[in-house]
Amino acid sequence: MNGHLRRPGLIVLTQTGLFDILYEYLSAGTLKRLERTCRSVRASTNNYLVHELTARLLGKLQLYFGDGATAFRELQAQLQFLINHGRRSFCKSDLDIYTFPRDAGIVGSFAIHHGYSFIPSERQGEVTFEEALANLNPQMLEQLSTEDRRWATHYNNHMCIRGFFTFRKRRPGSISTLPLLQVMCAHGSPLEVILRFHSSKPKVATFIITSPLTTFLSHGYFRASRITVHRRPRR
Repeated sequence: MNGHLRRPGLIVLTQTGLFDILYEYLSAGTLKRLERTCRSVRASTNNYLVHELTARLLGKLQLYFGDGATAFRELQAQLQFLINHGRRSFCKSDLDIYTFPRDAGIVGSFAIHHGYSFIPSERQGEVTFEEALANLNPQMLEQLSTEDRRWATHYNNHMCIRGFFTFRKRRPGSISTLPLLQVMCAHGSPLEVILRFHSSKPKVATFIITSPLTTFLSHGYFRASRITVHRRPRR
C-alpha cells in the first residue's frame, strides 16, 4: 500500500501551498525533525527552505536593484561573492557585498549601471571608482608608508579586507533614505572576512546558504528566531 495512504498526515505535509503555510510557523529544529519522517517530507522541507529564502532575498534585493535583482543573483552565482543585508552598525551600510580580490570592479560597475554613484572615502580622496580601484595597493606591508601600514594591518588582521567602495543610489529624495551599499574587496576568501569579523559579534549569524548562491543573513532577518542547523552527511 502507498505510504501516503497509510499515513494520511503526509499528504498535508507534502502539498505545495499547504506546507508553505504550515512550515512558516515551525522552528529550524522542528523542520529538521520533520525532515527525518520520510523522503517526501524531506523533499518538501528542503523545497520550502530554498524557495522561501530565495523569495525573501529577492524581495530585499529589489529594494536596491529593482528589476535588476535577478541579474544581481546571477552575477553572484558567477562570482560567488557573499552578501550581508540589514546590518547598519558597520559604516552605516544597508547592503554589504564581499568579493574575491579581482571581482570588486565587476560588482561596482554593476551597481553603477543600476543607478548607484560611487562615494569615495576620505582616504580615497576625490577619485572616480576606476581610479580608486586602480589605487588598491598590492604591495607588501614593509613597502608601505607608516599610515598605510597601520591601515593595512588593521584590515588584514581583523577583517581581511583589502579595500572597500561605497555606493549610494541616485534618485530624488532625502539622502538619508537612499540605499547605501559597500563592496568589500577581500585579501583572499570573502568567507574569511565574515568568520574573522562578524563571528566575533553577538547575535549576528543566522544562516549561511552554501549551494550554489552563498548569502550571509544577519540576526533578525527572519520574523521568528531560528537556530543554525548543520546537516549530517549520509553514511
